[in-house]
Amino acid sequence: MEVIEKKIDCRFVVNDQEFEGLLHLIEVRYSERIVFWNGVLQLTRDQMLRFGEPPNHPVTVTLSDDRVGGLYFTHGTARSGDYFELAGVGKPN
Repeated sequence: MEVIEKKIDCRFVVNDQEFEGLLHLIEVRYSERIVFWNGVLQLTRDQMLRFGEPPNHPVTVTLSDDRVGGLYFTHGTARSGDYFELAGVGKPN
C-alpha cells in the first residue's frame, strides 16, 4: 500500500457551473487496481456562495495533471477569513 499526499489545482462542475480550487489530496494506492481518494477542497467565500449546497452525488474532478475522478462531498466548514473547506471521498476514473 502506498499513500501519496499533495496539494493540487483542480476543476469541477456543480449545478452547471465550473469551479477551480485547490485540493488537498490524499491518494491511497492499495494495489494497481484499487485506489481511493480523500480530499479537502479549498474555496473562496464567493465560490461557495455560487456553489450552494453540496450535491448528493459524486462530482467529477479534473486535476491539473489531467487525471479525472469523482469526489462525494461529506461535510464542509467555514475557515477564518474568506475560505471554506469541503471534505470528500472518492476515486480516480
